[in-house]
Amino acid sequence: MGVLAQLEIPLVIESLPADLPAVPSVPGGLPPVPRLDVPPLDGEKPSSSSAQNSSPPKKPPAGSIKGRCSPSAKYFLSSSRIEDYLQAALPPQIEKLVKCKGFDLAGLVGSLIATLEGADLLSILDVNSLLDLGGGLGVGSLLGQGGDGEASGLPLLSKATGAVDDMLPTSKNTLSSLLGGENSPVGGVVNDVSLPSLQSPLDDVTKKVDAIKGSAQDAVKEALPPELSNALAGIGMEEMLLGLEVQDVTVDNMKSAMMGDEIQVHAATTATIGGKGIIGPVISILGFKMSMDVTLHIGISTNDTKCINLEIQDKEIKAGKVTLELLEMVNGAVPVSLPLEDLISKVLTVHLQENLEKSASCDIVLSDFNECKNSTGIFKYQIKSAKISPGGLSILYCVEAVLGKTTEPVLGVSLPPDPKDVNSSLTISRVLMNKFIKHVAKESSVKKDNFVANITKVTYSLQQDNTTQATYWVKIKKDGENFAKGKTTVTISTLGKISKNKIQVDIKVTRSEHSVEPAEAKEVVQGVMVELLNTFSSNLKEQFKQFNVPEGVSIASLENANFKLMKTNDLQATK
Repeated sequence: MGVLAQLEIPLVIESLPADLPAVPSVPGGLPPVPRLDVPPLDGEKPSSSSAQNSSPPKKPPAGSIKGRCSPSAKYFLSSSRIEDYLQAALPPQIEKLVKCKGFDLAGLVGSLIATLEGADLLSILDVNSLLDLGGGLGVGSLLGQGGDGEASGLPLLSKATGAVDDMLPTSKNTLSSLLGGENSPVGGVVNDVSLPSLQSPLDDVTKKVDAIKGSAQDAVKEALPPELSNALAGIGMEEMLLGLEVQDVTVDNMKSAMMGDEIQVHAATTATIGGKGIIGPVISILGFKMSMDVTLHIGISTNDTKCINLEIQDKEIKAGKVTLELLEMVNGAVPVSLPLEDLISKVLTVHLQENLEKSASCDIVLSDFNECKNSTGIFKYQIKSAKISPGGLSILYCVEAVLGKTTEPVLGVSLPPDPKDVNSSLTISRVLMNKFIKHVAKESSVKKDNFVANITKVTYSLQQDNTTQATYWVKIKKDGENFAKGKTTVTISTLGKISKNKIQVDIKVTRSEHSVEPAEAKEVVQGVMVELLNTFSSNLKEQFKQFNVPEGVSIASLENANFKLMKTNDLQATK
């Protein structure tokens, strides 16, 4: 904060008097820092007032949609694919949130600095201000208007040490009073902050000060053109702070973890605070930045039982340091962490969290995760449950089959585990497949001459060469009377894929064998058996066009994904 003193922000060079004047009012109506509820420090028990005003509890996760059906289909989306989506979708929205008017980051920072500056407390925030206590880096020096005899170099740290030793007790009481006194949550935090002796860190600074290549004064003089310095001569602290704005936000690092039925995202973020009008270039030169950690708790939401989406269940923000890059570059060799730095972050954290919870305009929305289209066809899918785990997102579906004029539930069955090394997958249970094939077989009866042939049973299994062997049994009647029983075994190769939410399949019969009982009837019904095979195959191809599958999640569409028959006789598509 030391260089702020050079932008028409006079800091007290000597120790604070015992009774400080009240904070001056700011032209333009800059609001004072209001009373804030700060979470208790480690080891403290929350007071009754802070407990009453604490943040509301997180929303419970909405990941489970409990129904009475049994699942017969499953969609899986890998954690890596979800991570890719979040890495692309969240940073722009986090940046937008920090810039959001309702979040008011620049306003809160400006109000807090104005309050501290009015009480002359900025001079104990960091080592740069400690250096300023010795004199020589005042407004006059910055603007080229002269200065005292020590302006050409860094002030003596021994002088700064004495000044700080005198200031800390008075400054502590003053800040507590400004933030509401001992009875206010923030004032109480101030009084509870430990103020250790500064002699040890300052001794360390003394040893390192020779490594500093030049003074902050020289760096600022070099960065600011003389004409700009002259123009800034009449701008005061209040006017500058009224013009603060968040100009740029960067998500420096973002990590996510899937645990406990939710996704936790942690984003380290940096906001660059600039100024409007003539002070803008000066703020830019100083590099006025604020670091913060944004934590998002993401759960599963649904507006019905057919579609899921991701929803931000809770948002948390923790303010970090407010820094000036210029002084960090000049005095980077002498970092000293002082007690008030932690206090500033605590006050800003409570204020920012409060604004975040109040402002609906600053919400983060993940509606593009899933477009939620309806799946239409001969099957109706209802979400049984949706669960987030370290592996990814699993959605279980219960199914009803609309077969002709009737709607029948499909019995649930144990489904195979989620496949590895895929972005997404869809598994259709063997029970659902059997119901579909049984329906097609029923609709494939053949009438030829005086004969009627009906399929009564179908079985199928995957072979080692990835072909499918199917067997079906036939009842043959002649003139309404039972005439013979038939059996057909076929070897087929199939190529199936998902197209426009339906199964598109190509079935080729590579081998067929018919048997009939009694054997002497085989020649008579041979033509009926062959025609039945052709009809059954043709009907399967056509009916598969109406075989709709669950939509899953649109960010990982399974369009054109190939289906394969598994050893369990379940059908699975992966991508």
